Amino acid sequence: MAFSKRSSFLLGAGYYLVVSLAIILFASPLFRSLGFEYSGLISLAVSIHILYFSTHQSGLKKREGYLSILKSLWLPIFVLCNIPLIVSAVSSLFIPNCSLADGLIFYIEIVYPTTLIAMLCGILVGNTERSRLRMNIYLAVFWISTFILSLLPGYFSAKIYTYGWQYGYFPGLVWDEAMELTSGYWWSRVIEVFLIIKWLIHDQKFIKEGGHRSRAENKLAITKMFYSWQFWLMILSSTIFGELYSSQCSDSSLERFLPNTENIGAVLIHYCAASLQDDELTLIKYDVKNYVNEIDSIYQIKNPSEVDIYIFPNIDDLYKYVGTREASITKPWKRSIYIAKQNLQSLKHELAHALLSDYGSFPFDMSWSTGLTEGSAVAIEDNYDGIHSAEELSAQVLQMNFANGISNVMQPSGFLSSAPSTSYVLSGSFSKYIISQFGAEKFLKVYKERDFNDVYRVSLSELESDWKNQLKKIETPMDHYDSLRTIYYFKRTSILRQPCLRRIGKLIKNADEAFKIKGYKHADSLYAEVIKESGRLKAIRGRVLCQLHLNNPNAALAILDTTASAREINNLSALRMLRGDVTVLATGDISKAKVEWQEAMRLELGENSFLASFMRLYFLGSTDNILGIQKILRDLYGINEIKDKYELVFEVNPKSSEDKAFYIARLYLYTSYVERTGRLAEAYKIWSDGLKDIGNISREKSEALTMVSGEDLFLRLIRKRYSGY
Repeated sequence: MAFSKRSSFLLGAGYYLVVSLAIILFASPLFRSLGFEYSGLISLAVSIHILYFSTHQSGLKKREGYLSILKSLWLPIFVLCNIPLIVSAVSSLFIPNCSLADGLIFYIEIVYPTTLIAMLCGILVGNTERSRLRMNIYLAVFWISTFILSLLPGYFSAKIYTYGWQYGYFPGLVWDEAMELTSGYWWSRVIEVFLIIKWLIHDQKFIKEGGHRSRAENKLAITKMFYSWQFWLMILSSTIFGELYSSQCSDSSLERFLPNTENIGAVLIHYCAASLQDDELTLIKYDVKNYVNEIDSIYQIKNPSEVDIYIFPNIDDLYKYVGTREASITKPWKRSIYIAKQNLQSLKHELAHALLSDYGSFPFDMSWSTGLTEGSAVAIEDNYDGIHSAEELSAQVLQMNFANGISNVMQPSGFLSSAPSTSYVLSGSFSKYIISQFGAEKFLKVYKERDFNDVYRVSLSELESDWKNQLKKIETPMDHYDSLRTIYYFKRTSILRQPCLRRIGKLIKNADEAFKIKGYKHADSLYAEVIKESGRLKAIRGRVLCQLHLNNPNAALAILDTTASAREINNLSALRMLRGDVTVLATGDISKAKVEWQEAMRLELGENSFLASFMRLYFLGSTDNILGIQKILRDLYGINEIKDKYELVFEVNPKSSEDKAFYIARLYLYTSYVERTGRLAEAYKIWSDGLKDIGNISREKSEALTMVSGEDLFLRLIRKRYSGY
């Protein structure tokens, strides 16, 4: 342990102590606990220090051979790279850490390989250069160039993730909670280690000879090199690496997977014909054309660049080719959008990002202000959640003091440190305001330059004040449901403030996979663990569905009644409809279920939630056919699916033949079944014809013309839904 007294080692130990303590004391909860993010930051620090340390230490031991140098370096380097791990383990006594075991695995998987590669690279450089200054320059050039090179696949291809020896794995800026290191990561590590070892083997003979040769000896050495198996193995491995690397920098494999294309003006849609019905494709084309026209009408875009839209059949394919299961991804610099078929409701938002690429900043062709980037896309939407506008919701956010204004959101750190829903709504409302007040031309200028004083001749704080005053004009007294909705949407914590993100995400992912293969008991136990550790809404729903599929609705109802987090205001609002469904399945008590369905409808938690709760309240809640209702609910939840949907729906009749809302709600349920098959034109015809028949009944029975609560909004949403059919 003589090395422990050397100044170089002590300085290194101090470096790691400072770095790890800085992360633990000053970083967000997500980064400070031992896990993927902590390991990634430490890996970056290790890559710099160990590269420098091993270079200069091996430079002192020239002529000794690589194995001898390795023997002298491995122990001090191993001790150094473990200091952050020890510091984090000790800090866990004072700072909550969800799973030290998971964190340790990430540390071993990420930091140790980086340490090995940095040490080997340092030995190579340290044995080939004499000048200390030249060595330092080589180290800086090597680190920076390989870092930039590692990011290129994520820049030039659909993938949002990249592999690099300094950090191991970068998942992109889209948070996949259940992220795990897959075989692709390990292959990248194998290739990196293999290449550096080949260089070491090839260079070994030159080092042994002392590095001094005459011109004739150099010529002879070069000739011998071409007959050396190490040289050709190095060339072969480098070529294979180059081929593998270059294949990661294009979308060629993706275009083979989605071979069919459709042109709509400057937009090219890539899709797989087997995954889209003719009606669905027609609607997508119609929507894209309208979206482009709407965006152009707001921003006055002149000759927009061509945009590629890649529509994946499902989220599993999106994950395979892009690297995310949930989010839709736009890369403005590529003018490309990657989106799953089931997420097409966000296409307009993503198109705004792509079409504004000509006004963004290099190298990503978007604003360096995250607030302006996302705000510009939210600003084009009439409704944020399908019902309520960003202005309306922003006014309520400010009324309930969930935010103070917009200044913080305009900074990347402020945008990320707030709950995503809050940042999106506020930035969208503010962007829409300054566009309406000052025009699109100035907005596009500030989008690029981010200098509000220069563009608008007033400060951001003054613009913020004017925007707040404008919102006050549309403020209305908030009722019980407005308050609950605002709490549900916006009383959330930022991703950066969730220390257990990876562990909880991993448990939910495993639970979802178990549920998918009908391992309901195992899935239920995993969801229960998530509820115990975090109280997640998704886990509560997961447990309820597991019990329903186990044919135990009473247990499902008990979960909703006894789980503490299910009674919290944040979660209770979103569980009303499910609670009503489970009540009917468990007890057959329609009156109790109607109370829950009515609460869900009045909360108006987005378009889909409102439509579904309206259907339940006025269709399922207006009949005494309990067996028929239970049959429909079991079908909707996939417990016992019925093939004949028409018979399933229309065998249920109302208690009163004059109940107009019943017929509208029942018709909606049936047309939604037809929509799921992709027969959109047929669904629209059924709806139109059915609505006419209901109108005829209403005219014959004038007492049935009275509108029920929510009917006007329901019909408006349906008209919007079918506007493209």
